[in-house]
Amino acid sequence: MQGLAVLVDIIVMLTNVLVMLIIIQFVIGLL
Repeated sequence: MQGLAVLVDIIVMLTNVLVMLIIIQFVIGLL
């Protein structure tokens, strides 16, 4: 059960990084 929580944490962290990168690319594209 705890291993699953760690997996979810890692997945959430990765998606946050991906969203951040996409937003940065979008802002750079606007500039």
